[in-house]
Amino acid sequence: MSLFSELKRRRVFATAVIYVPAAWLAAEIILVIAQYFSASEWLGRVVIVLFLLGFPVALLLSWLFDITKDGVKRASPGTPLGIVTLLASGLFLSAGAYITYRIITENPLISVVILPLEMITSDPTAESYGFGIAESLRSSLRQTSAFSVPGRVSSAAVVKAGLDIPGIAKKLDVQYIVEGTLKIVAQKLDVSISLINNGGNVQWSQGFEGAIEDIFDLHNDIVIAVALQLDLDETDPQLQRIIGKPAPTHDVEAYRLYLQGRRGGEGAAEALKAANERDPGFADVYAALALEYATKCWALDDRTSSLCDLGVNYADQGLKLDPELGEAMAALAMIYAVRYQYSEAQAAIKQLRALPDWLAHSSSLPYAYINLGRLEEAWNTSVELYKNDRVNPITVSNLALFEWMLRDNDALANDYEKMLIEMGGQSFLGMFPESRVHRVGLAEALEDAKNLMPLFDFPSDLADIIVRPAYDVSYRKVALENLRALYERGDIRFASYWENLISLRQTDEAVDMAFEQFDQDVLNPVMFWLRDHGRQEFQSHPRFIELVEYVGLAEYWDQEGWPIFCEPRGGSHICGVDYEVP
Repeated sequence: MSLFSELKRRRVFATAVIYVPAAWLAAEIILVIAQYFSASEWLGRVVIVLFLLGFPVALLLSWLFDITKDGVKRASPGTPLGIVTLLASGLFLSAGAYITYRIITENPLISVVILPLEMITSDPTAESYGFGIAESLRSSLRQTSAFSVPGRVSSAAVVKAGLDIPGIAKKLDVQYIVEGTLKIVAQKLDVSISLINNGGNVQWSQGFEGAIEDIFDLHNDIVIAVALQLDLDETDPQLQRIIGKPAPTHDVEAYRLYLQGRRGGEGAAEALKAANERDPGFADVYAALALEYATKCWALDDRTSSLCDLGVNYADQGLKLDPELGEAMAALAMIYAVRYQYSEAQAAIKQLRALPDWLAHSSSLPYAYINLGRLEEAWNTSVELYKNDRVNPITVSNLALFEWMLRDNDALANDYEKMLIEMGGQSFLGMFPESRVHRVGLAEALEDAKNLMPLFDFPSDLADIIVRPAYDVSYRKVALENLRALYERGDIRFASYWENLISLRQTDEAVDMAFEQFDQDVLNPVMFWLRDHGRQEFQSHPRFIELVEYVGLAEYWDQEGWPIFCEPRGGSHICGVDYEVP
C-alpha cells in the first residue's frame, strides 16, 4: 500500500483538517482572554508555539490509534519510514506556520522624529517647558515597542542645519516628523503640534492648552494624541502604563529647574541642585546629578575622588525612588567600570539594557564596555547608538574612532570623520594621528590636534608631541623630552603623561609606573591601552597579564570570558594578538 493510501486509511488527513481550525479557534479565544487581563506578550507566543508543536503529535496519534465503534484501539505501527515521514512533515508544516505567523504579526517599527518646539513667546521659561514637552513625547514613544525615535541631539541638529521636512526625513531615515510651537499666556501653555509625513504633507494638527501647574496632564494629552495619529491603540498596555505613571514631582518650579539643568550649559549643575532642594523626592533630578558627577569622575586621574562617590550616591538615591532610571544606571556603569568594580558595572549595564528606551541613556556605554575589555559589545553598541542618533557628533565620532581601533578599517573611519566635519563637529581622530597619517598632511593634523587640546584641558604644546612622531619616527626622542618637560612643569596630569609614554613606545617605563604609582582604584590598563597609538606594544608587553591580574581584570575575565585581543596559550593567556571585531 502506498504512503498516501496509508495516510488516508489511518485518517491522518482528516485529523489535520480538524486540528488546524480547532487549534486556531482555541488560540484566538485564549489570546483574547489574555489580552483582556493585560497578560504579557510572551504568553500569546507560548500559546501559539504549543498549538503548533501539538500538530505533529496529533498526526502521530492518528497514525498509531484507530477510533472505532468499540472505542479507541491501537493500530499496527506501520513502517518506520512512514512514521519518520509523518513526523518530519508535521514539524516542517508547524515550523512554516510559525514563521508565517511571525511575519504576519511582526509589525515594523514606525519611525518618527520629534523636533524641538518653536518658541513664539518672550517668556524666559518657555524654552525649558518646550524642552520638557518634546522630551516627554520622545521618551514616551520610545518606551513602546511600536516606534523608533531618533535622539534629541540629532533632532536639534537637523533643525539647526536648516533642512526642510523631506531633507530631515531623509537624513534621519524616518517616516514621520512631529513639530510644534509653544507660547505662554497668563501662566497658561498654548501648544500646537503637527504630524507631517516624509514628503512634507501635514497629516494632522491640533492645539493643546493647559495651566503650567497642570503641565504633566498636558504631556499625557499630547502623547496620547500623537500616538493615536500614528495608529497606536489607546488601550495599548505600554501606552497606558506610560500615561498612568504618577507625576514625577508636584513642585512645578522644581520641574522647571530640572529642565533647565537637563538642557545643559552654564549653571546646569546649580539648577539641578536647586531642583533637588525644592523637592528631595524628585527621582529624575538624582539621575541627572548622578550622570553629571559620573562624567566628571570619568575625566579625572583619581578615581577615588569624592566626585565619583557623589555620582554613586545620587544614582543610588534616585533608583530607590524609581528603579527604572536609565540615567542613574548609566552613571553607575561609568563609575564602576573605571573603579575596577567589574561585576557591578556589568550588572548596571544589564539593568540599563533591559529598559525599552535604553539607547536614550547610553552614549557612554561603549567606553564602559571598553573598560571591561568587551570590545565586541563596545562596537555593537556604538552601531546601535548611531542608528538611533545619526546626526549626533558623539555617535559619529565613536564609529570613526572604533572603525580604526577595533576593525582596522581606515576607509570607513575616513567616511565617518568626513560626515562629522560636515555636521560642523570636530573629529576626535585628531588625537589619534596614526589613524590619519595616510590621508591627512602633517600641517593639517597639527592644526586639528591644537584645536582639540582646549576640550581636554591640555596645553597646545601637547599637539606637537602627539602628532609629529606619527609622521616622523625619528622625532620620538625630542617629543619624549618635551613630554617630560610638560609633566615636570605641571602642565599635564599624570594620566596624560603616562598614556603618551606608551604612544612614544616607552612601554617598559609605562608598565613600571603603572605598578609603582597607580593603585587599584586609579588605573584600568584596558582603557589606556585602547586610547593610545602604541596599543599593540603595550598590550604585548610581558607584564601586561600581570597588570590585568593586579587590577582584578584577569579574575573577571576568567568568569565572564577573555576578550578577543587575548588568546589561550600554554594554560595561561597571551594578549596583543592580531584581531578584528566582526
